Amino acid sequence: MSLLRFLVAPVGVVLALALSGCGRGESPHWRFNTGDQVRSTPAIASDGTIYFGSDDNRIYAVNPDGSEEWAVFTDYPVQGSPAVGNDGTVYIGGDDYFLRALSPDGEEKWNFEASDRLRGGLALDSDDNVYFVSESGTVYSVDRDGSLRWERDTEGRVVASPSIHNDDTLYIARLGGTLMAMDLDGGRTRWTFDLDVPIVGSPAVDADGTVYFGAHDEHFYAVNPNGRELWRFEASESIQTSAAIGPNGVVAFADENGNFYCLDENGMLRWTYAFPASLSGAPAFDHNGNIYFAANDGILYALNSEGEELWRSSQLQWGFESSVVIAPDGRIYVGAGDFNLYSFSGAAPPAAEGWPMFRGGPSGRSNTLAVRGDETVFN
Repeated sequence: MSLLRFLVAPVGVVLALALSGCGRGESPHWRFNTGDQVRSTPAIASDGTIYFGSDDNRIYAVNPDGSEEWAVFTDYPVQGSPAVGNDGTVYIGGDDYFLRALSPDGEEKWNFEASDRLRGGLALDSDDNVYFVSESGTVYSVDRDGSLRWERDTEGRVVASPSIHNDDTLYIARLGGTLMAMDLDGGRTRWTFDLDVPIVGSPAVDADGTVYFGAHDEHFYAVNPNGRELWRFEASESIQTSAAIGPNGVVAFADENGNFYCLDENGMLRWTYAFPASLSGAPAFDHNGNIYFAANDGILYALNSEGEELWRSSQLQWGFESSVVIAPDGRIYVGAGDFNLYSFSGAAPPAAEGWPMFRGGPSGRSNTLAVRGDETVFN
């Protein structure tokens, strides 16, 4: 393992883009160029710094104006999505099997070697204990100093990010088709919900502990905190991306045909919207109930709470690759296959209830406490 830190990396370039002649939100505010695809969903710190990884083997910190703060070089691509701790520590995994903890100025505090690539996101509890899963299916919990608390073998591959409800329960979705509920303290399995078809997207969890996810059997599921199915909704194709939960309990997700669905909390269809391409990741809700999606056709879409299009971005030559993140100031961030991280204006601040984006909130903590803005947890 090698690790180099650059205060001014030779790759990172910010390009501010003119907005003249376009409607509000249609053009990027800026784009930050890396050396390869940006599949890592960014995390936003309390000071507005944006953290993310790139397939160019670097971890980046970018200021809200699009200028580079620092870049850290690793030996392999960084597709894992970071999370920001209460003290500003940045946690992120990579293809080199290492989970890293970096200070806000980019210095490595510690690293932890897992059994396989770390391509998903992380989950943090209120004490900044870190929960993550290797691609081969080993679940780890390490404390804020990098010491192993426990590890458990799920006996199957995992590509989805973990989720936490109320500092109590950890949810893991196995690729083989099992949703697992585990104790945070010790990793004991409480229950499993078995489908025997692949689950790729990460679980979304509401304040009551209901877990929402889609599967390859063309169904979207709601499971209660005891592991009992509440309802299922039939889509037109397999579901491979994560869902988001917006104001008033509405749930939004897309299938592989590019059909976007908005359901109420009882699983009843409110409306659908047909995209010309599949989505790159989870959508995001702002506090007005508007929804934002990045698609593989290279267009960012904005819809209102009734499913009517508000605006769309100009089309990129390459598709988007990450989920959409809305910062507290309403700025939208998303990674793309053309080697850039993009910043768009046009959103309100994120919804303060539900699970309004991938991993729950802009800090990437994947914890319902953070979504609700609990005073013990930075959101």
